[in-house]
Amino acid sequence: MSETLTAAQVKTLFPRREEDTHKGDYGYITLIGGCVKYSGAIRLAALAQSAMRSGVGVCTIAAPKSLTDVILPSILESTFYPLSDKEGDLIFDESEMDGLIEKSDVIAIGMGIGNTSETQEAVKYLLEKFEGILVVDADGINAMAKLDSDIVSAHKCKLVITPHPKEFSRLAKIDVEEVLAAPEENAKKLAQEINAIVLLKGHVTTVSDGEQTYLVEKGSPGMATGGSGDVLSGILSAVLASNSESLLLATAGAAYVNGLAGELAAEEHGEVSMVASDTAACIEKAIKQIISEAPKKKRGAKEVICIILFILLLIGAGLYTLYDIKLEQDRIAYEEYLATLDPREEVDDYEITLSFICKDIYIDGILVNNYQLYRPFGEYDDRIYAPLTDEVCAALGIKAEWNQDDVTDLIITKTTPNHSGAFYDLSGWNPYNFIGYASGNVTIYIRDGELEEKLYPDAHQTFRYNDGEVMYVPISMLASSEILGISAFYDVLTGLYISTDPEIPAESYFSENNASYITGRAEYILSFQPQLGFGNCSYYEYLFRHEANTMEVDEDLLLAIARTESKFNRWAVSGAGARGMMQIMPDTAKASGIDPETLYKPDVSIQFGAYYIRNAIKNFNGDLIKALSTYNFGGNAVLAGEYDTAYATTVISRMEAMQEWMTENGYSNEFYTVLECTK
Repeated sequence: MSETLTAAQVKTLFPRREEDTHKGDYGYITLIGGCVKYSGAIRLAALAQSAMRSGVGVCTIAAPKSLTDVILPSILESTFYPLSDKEGDLIFDESEMDGLIEKSDVIAIGMGIGNTSETQEAVKYLLEKFEGILVVDADGINAMAKLDSDIVSAHKCKLVITPHPKEFSRLAKIDVEEVLAAPEENAKKLAQEINAIVLLKGHVTTVSDGEQTYLVEKGSPGMATGGSGDVLSGILSAVLASNSESLLLATAGAAYVNGLAGELAAEEHGEVSMVASDTAACIEKAIKQIISEAPKKKRGAKEVICIILFILLLIGAGLYTLYDIKLEQDRIAYEEYLATLDPREEVDDYEITLSFICKDIYIDGILVNNYQLYRPFGEYDDRIYAPLTDEVCAALGIKAEWNQDDVTDLIITKTTPNHSGAFYDLSGWNPYNFIGYASGNVTIYIRDGELEEKLYPDAHQTFRYNDGEVMYVPISMLASSEILGISAFYDVLTGLYISTDPEIPAESYFSENNASYITGRAEYILSFQPQLGFGNCSYYEYLFRHEANTMEVDEDLLLAIARTESKFNRWAVSGAGARGMMQIMPDTAKASGIDPETLYKPDVSIQFGAYYIRNAIKNFNGDLIKALSTYNFGGNAVLAGEYDTAYATTVISRMEAMQEWMTENGYSNEFYTVLECTK
């Protein structure tokens, strides 16, 4: 027996919470995963807050303790339980597992944990000892497939497994083609054999307990990306924790939430560009949408009869005159009047912090230096905000006016874009987060000659800085105006693209070449620091590129220095005491007014390293050998001739080898600051 899952059924999993409630009412879950090779997987399961956003009371991340520095900064709402490991791979320890079993209602294992014998021991122990709800995913399933079938079927826990077809085939000992040919029958059969709930991933997700089967027809092709399954594990663990009496429905409901979140993420980012963390970011919207979808009330027989009688009464009384022209005109006039009213409830302002955007920004294909702006573009609550300063307004082809003392009306008038200005100069350094106030209700008037449209942003979607001196609005809001004709496109790797020409969509400025350039250098950094994950490595690449532009040195030279000095390890400390990725001596930093403790920050270290090598190159009239020797031995030693050139030649050879590696692997060695549209 199978049925297609509906939103109304999923809604029952998220009842209204009582006033007198606490976190213990919504369950304690533990997510076990991560290894030095796949630390990003467990981060998506909880660090992207998929579990917390799905309503769990307490979430614990259990991962190899070597990954502490990678994971800990990102789990503000979760707790961390370090596990024994060897070089970043889990080592099974009974006492550690007992500690997790004692405190958990739900345990999920397998996300990025690695397919090792230690994983197999951990899964086996949980099957034999844990009496709560056990979710097994990814490498946890691969480990199960190696266990004796009697051990798997004799488990004490309430078992839920979440295989994709290949993992299913290993566990069920059948070919993948056979799995895909009859997913419902195979899921039902395996569920019966191992006494578990089976969630078989696919275009249509099949969820079965061996008797009843749900089909979940939610999802997007954009979810075919690394980490999507880990987001599902986080959602699933949370929903199971608060619905332990309805495990089958809860499992299917979690798949529904995950699929709907993926659809919403695809709408926002596009199926090609979306990543798993985008799905995690849309969980909140997905659950809100599910809760708000109330089933339509069926009309009873009496109600239907009354309606019919009323219609007959209208006909008999000749009330068709309600459709005469005069009443229709009155109705239209009344609707126009209602449209002039602000539909929003009155709300107060409150303080927020906009984050500086460490990404490239292009306006009509020209790279804008966010560091040079009088007030930079910022980010808050997953929205990118544009500052309505004179320089940015000129570039966007608008003029903005407001009352600084009482910002309730914001008037934006369309003008002609002007792409001149100092902020296109790719030098300067001024990144910071800035605190201001999210405005309550602001009405935005968009004007172009006699044309006018009104926008009613949701409360706190506009932001005023420095007592109203500067207003910030989401760039997406400007793009929603039909009058302005602005479009915006955000790519998580290459940055923000804005077009002021209605005939040229912003995404047409996207540069495959620049994406290749960034990807190649991020992959190069990742090859030395795999635990960082690609996202952090692309951020490091941005810092290197910006400092190269600022100091007018070659980015690849800075990369080669960092590779030689520390292999891109931000925490590196030499025997002589040099610190950070670029290995700066504390006394040298102090002499330049820099706190030595900040040398562990990648932006500070890269900035100072670029500054130092730039000055050395200038001081020695472009002699790169002497400049690099100065970086290693100090200027006095080089001036006195007390140095050798081994360090300098090593850095140069590594820079050349890196560029050759880029070419051999199909990555670009050129970065364009002016882009041509591909329309």
